[in-house]
Amino acid sequence: LQPGAEREKLTTDAFEFKYFLEGTCEYAIGEETVTLGAGDLLFFDGRIPHVPQNPTDRDVRMLVLYLYDEFQST
Repeated sequence: LQPGAEREKLTTDAFEFKYFLEGTCEYAIGEETVTLGAGDLLFFDGRIPHVPQNPTDRDVRMLVLYLYDEFQST
């Protein structure tokens, strides 16, 4: 996530797991916002509107896993 990055909230059809590798991120989920940094974990229902924001001047790196409750084939 680049410095200054922001966008509108979105939803996914998955539970989302985020592991923050470096930097500091503000993550809005529904009406709440949490500040996360390196080593922090976040797990939530992606059907709740959410968005990461980077108000800092450093990159944020995170590992993101999407966990679906059904197998989806392509």
